[in-house]
Amino acid sequence: MKSLFNDAIADGVVSADAYPFRKGRNGYQIPSIRNEPHPLTQAEISMLYKYEPANDSERRARDFWIFSYLLNGANLKDVFSLRWGNIDAASRRIKFFRSKTEKSARQQTAVIVALTDEMQTIVERWGTKQVDRQTHVFPVFEEGMTELEKHNRNEFERKVIRRNLKAIAATIGLKRE
Repeated sequence: MKSLFNDAIADGVVSADAYPFRKGRNGYQIPSIRNEPHPLTQAEISMLYKYEPANDSERRARDFWIFSYLLNGANLKDVFSLRWGNIDAASRRIKFFRSKTEKSARQQTAVIVALTDEMQTIVERWGTKQVDRQTHVFPVFEEGMTELEKHNRNEFERKVIRRNLKAIAATIGLKRE
């Protein structure tokens, strides 16, 4: 709507005085949701890190949580989107762009993270074989998938991982989600 009004004002169809999105007393302001973070304490992170999974589903969930954590808190879509070209084995670094800022930021800033031994172990355990630089590191997204298919697969994987993380949290006595 804002874009339509801006275009109409620029074309002279509507007066600038009719613009409903100005800030202040009489203007409409788009509501924003305030997401209050609830970070884990070092002790809670340590509990998750040291937890010995009961099965492969728990191990996979724990491993992806650890990988995401070590990847500067990257969301799972970013983890699943990693390609072998994002990993520089010589310098032991991972370089990627966050998907949540890909359309909102004018200039994207690369995230560069050290590839730790723990991350390397997770890649070896759950990753694909490197065919070329465009091959996905983890076998979640496939070549030729549409954005909708990627979204649906990401949501499914997140739910499975979240369900297993909740089971782990219950086992180790974490009281929060």
